[in-house]
Amino acid sequence: MEYNVFDTNSNNESTVHIQRWSTRLYILALGLAIIILLSCTTSQLSLNQTEIENPSLSIYLDLYKQHKNINCLCTKISSLYKDIVQLSASYHQICSSEFVSEKWINALFDPNQTSSRYAADFRATASSQFQILQALCQLSISAVENGLETFYNTELISGQLLSKDLFEAELEASILAFQKITASTFWQDLTLVRSLIFGNQLMPAIETAFTIIVRSDIPGVIRSQPGVNINIFRQFNGSDCMCTDFASCNMPAGFYDIETFDTSCGIFDEVQLPAREYITGWYTGCWPSETLLLSTLEIFYNQTAWNNIFAYINSSTTVAFTVLDESQDSNFSQSTTIEVLTQQLFIKSWTKELNYTSYFDQCQPKNCVFDINQRASSLYIITSLLGLYGGLSITLLFVTPHIVTFIMKKSRTRQADQIAQQPDTVELPRSHRESIKKLWELFVNLNIFKSQMKNTVADRKHQKWSTRLYIILLALATLFLSLYTWLIIHSQTIEIKNPSLLRVTYLQSTTTELECPCTKLSVSYEDLIDLQPDYHQVCSSDFVTPKWIAGLGKVASLSIESLYYADFRYSGPIFQLLKSMCDLANDTLNNALFVFGQTKLVSAALLEPNLFAEQLESAIAQFKLTAPNSLLRLLQLTRNITYMNQFLSGSYANFYIQYSSVQEYAQINTTLGIYGSSSTLPNGTTQSCSCANDIQCGMMAALYTGPSGARVIIFIVPGFYSRCYPVESLLPSTLECFYSNQSCLDMMYNVTNDSIFIQVTPLDASKPSRFMINTTINELLGELFIESWSTTLSYPSYFAQCQPAYCSYIVNTQKNALEVFTIVAGLIGGLSVAFRIMVPYVVLGFIKLLEQYHSSHDNSTLEQRKYAKNNTLVNLYEEFRY
Repeated sequence: MEYNVFDTNSNNESTVHIQRWSTRLYILALGLAIIILLSCTTSQLSLNQTEIENPSLSIYLDLYKQHKNINCLCTKISSLYKDIVQLSASYHQICSSEFVSEKWINALFDPNQTSSRYAADFRATASSQFQILQALCQLSISAVENGLETFYNTELISGQLLSKDLFEAELEASILAFQKITASTFWQDLTLVRSLIFGNQLMPAIETAFTIIVRSDIPGVIRSQPGVNINIFRQFNGSDCMCTDFASCNMPAGFYDIETFDTSCGIFDEVQLPAREYITGWYTGCWPSETLLLSTLEIFYNQTAWNNIFAYINSSTTVAFTVLDESQDSNFSQSTTIEVLTQQLFIKSWTKELNYTSYFDQCQPKNCVFDINQRASSLYIITSLLGLYGGLSITLLFVTPHIVTFIMKKSRTRQADQIAQQPDTVELPRSHRESIKKLWELFVNLNIFKSQMKNTVADRKHQKWSTRLYIILLALATLFLSLYTWLIIHSQTIEIKNPSLLRVTYLQSTTTELECPCTKLSVSYEDLIDLQPDYHQVCSSDFVTPKWIAGLGKVASLSIESLYYADFRYSGPIFQLLKSMCDLANDTLNNALFVFGQTKLVSAALLEPNLFAEQLESAIAQFKLTAPNSLLRLLQLTRNITYMNQFLSGSYANFYIQYSSVQEYAQINTTLGIYGSSSTLPNGTTQSCSCANDIQCGMMAALYTGPSGARVIIFIVPGFYSRCYPVESLLPSTLECFYSNQSCLDMMYNVTNDSIFIQVTPLDASKPSRFMINTTINELLGELFIESWSTTLSYPSYFAQCQPAYCSYIVNTQKNALEVFTIVAGLIGGLSVAFRIMVPYVVLGFIKLLEQYHSSHDNSTLEQRKYAKNNTLVNLYEEFRY
C-alpha cells in the first residue's frame, strides 16, 4: 500500500496521495495488460509451416493422411509414362481364333466355283470377308502397339508431387484419352478408305457390286457391246438398293443352288431366289468389307449351326474348326456387329498398372512443407511480453499520474485551490504557462533511479540527473525512431491466401508484379477452349441427300438411250463422294478437336488474361492449320495407290471392253482397254490423254445425246469434270452451277425434261461465305469445308484449374501511424531497459571526469579560480557535486 513508483521526496500529503494512487493504477493497468496479452498469446492458434527434408514415400503417405495440404516440390518435373504406367490390351477371341487363319480362308475358297457363285451365297464372298476380318484384327493390334509407343513417350508434367489419388486420376484421364484417340484415328482412316472405294466405284473381282454383261441371243453372236451392269439387291419389302447409291446394300447370306450367270442382269432378289439355308447374323452385298462390318459372329458360337455351315462348304480339307467360346468376351454380346468391334479395335478389356512408387522416385521431392495449427511456444510468449513491457511501462508511467490527477480533481472540486497551491502536485494545468511550469517541476524533481542504498543528497542529485538524461535520451530515441520508421520507403511483399478470381482480377489491374503459383501446372485445352465450326452450306444441302444422289441414278437408269459414261446424269457417285467428304471432314475435325483438347497448357504461375488469350489464340491458329493434314495425307496416298494400280471403276470411266470379231459358234476373245479423251484447243490442235498415264485425264462434264460413236454435247456443266475416277472428277470441280443466282439447273431441266433438276433447292448465293462460288472441292476439303469458327476462351475455368494457393505482390509504402506506434513501442521497451542500465554509469563517469578536471586545478592562483567561475566544466562540476 505504501509503494510509490512516482516518489519525488515531496512532503505534501496530497502529492504523495496522488502518487500512491497513480502507482496502484499503474500496477493494475500493467498487470491487466500483461494478463490479457498472456491470455491471448497462449490461447491463440497460429498456422505454422513445418518442413520435412528428403522425405521417403512412406513418410509422405503418412503425412498426407494427416495433412492434406502438404506440398512437395519436385526436383524433376517430368516423368515418362513408360516409367509410371503399363498398359496391355486383351482382344476379342476372334482375332486369335482359327477363323482368321490361313487354313480357314483357304478352306473357303474354291478356284473352280467361288467366282461363279451367286453373289448372296456365303461361299461367294466368305473368303474375301474373312481375309478382311484377318486384316482388321492385325491392323487393330498394330494401331494399339504404335499408339502405346507414342503414349509411353508422353510426359507427365508436375512441378509439385501429386497425391496418389490425383496421380491416378491424371493417368486415368490420359489413358482414356489415348484409348479414344487411337480407336477414333483408326476408324477415321478406315472410313476414308471405304469412302474412296465406294466413291470411285472400284469393282470387286467377285462381281458383287458390278457385273460385266455380254448379251447374246444366238450362241456366238454378240447382240450389243459388252458393258458393266450395276448390281441391285432387292429386299423382302420389295425395295431396291443399287450399289452406286449405297455402299451398304446387302442381303442375308445363305447357301443358294444357283450361280451368278443364272441371274438377270445383276439383280439379286431375296423373294424370287430364296436361300436353301440362311446364316444368322451374316450378310453379303456390294462390297465384302461393307457387309462384313454389318455382320455378327453369333453363328460361330453355335457348334450345331457351325457344323451345318461346314457341310455346305464342301471343302477338301479334313481339319476341324473350333467354335468361339461363349464364356469369353463378356464385354461384347454375340450379336455385336463387327463394325462395333472394329470401332473398339477388337479390345475387350485393358489391364493397367500405375506405379506411384516410380513416380515418387522420378519426382525426387527434396522437401515437403505443410501447415499445422499450434499454440505459441513459451519462448515466443516470453519474448512477446518482454518486447511490449518496456514500451507499455514507460507509456503508463507518463499517462497514469495525469489520469489520477484528473479523476481526483473532479472528485475534489471544492479543494481545487488548495491542490493548485501545492507545488509538487502533478495536476492538469489551468493554462499553458502553468502547464509548462508543472512539467518542468516534474522533470526537475522526477527520480526513477531511487535507491535505499544510495540516499544521500549527492546520490539523489545524481539520480535526478540520470533521470533527466534518461528521459532526454528516450525522447530523442522515440522521436528519431518514429521519424525514421515513418519516412522510410520500404518494399513490402503482400501475400493473399486462397485468392478469389475477382480479387486476382483487381490486383492484375492495379499491380505490376503479381505472382500466383499454380498448384496444378498443366491444364487441358478442353477445359479452357470451346471451338465450334460452321460448315459450308453444301454439306447440309440437297446435293448430298439420297433425294439428289439416287434421283440422278434413277434418271440415268431410266434413260431411253444408252448414256455416255461422261454424261452428268451418271454423276450420282460423285455427289455420294461429296457427301462422304463432308462426313469425313466432320469426323476428322471432331477427332482433331478431341486430340487438341487433350493438349496441355503448362504454366508454373497464373497467366494474366492477355497473355492467356495470346497463348491460346496462337495454339488455336496452329491447330486450324494442321487439322486437315491427316485427312489430306491419307487421301492423297489412297488416290495414288488407286491410280497406280489401275483399279477398274464401275463408273466405266477408265476402261472399256474390247472383243474380237464374231464368228458363229467360235470363241470370243475379250480384253480390257483404257479410256482416254481428246479435246480441241483454241488454236485448232487436238490434245489427247490417257487414263493409263495421266491421273487428270478427262473432260468437262456435259449432257450428251445420240448413239455410240455419234455423241453430241447438248449442254456443258460449268465447273464440273468427268475424269478417270469419280474422286478425280470431284476434287477439281466447283459448285458454281448449283447456286441460286445461276441458271444452270434450269437449263439442264429444259434440255432433259428431268424434274430432278428443279426439285432440289439451290445453294443460297446471298449467304455470306469466305469462299467464292468457283472455289474447287479440293480447296473446300483443304479447309474441311469450314466457313467460320466460334471461339470461346474461359479464363475463370483456367483460374479454377490453376488453383493458386496464394498470390503475392510487392508494394512500396510508408508505415501508418499504428504500425509506427507498434514498432516504436516494441523498440522503446528494449531501449528503456538499456538506458536505465547505462545512464547512471554515464552520469557517474561524467562526474568523475569533472572531479579529475577540478583536482588538476587545486593549486591554481586566485585569478585562475576567479576565471574558473566562468568556466563551463567547473560550473557543471559544482552543480553535480552539490
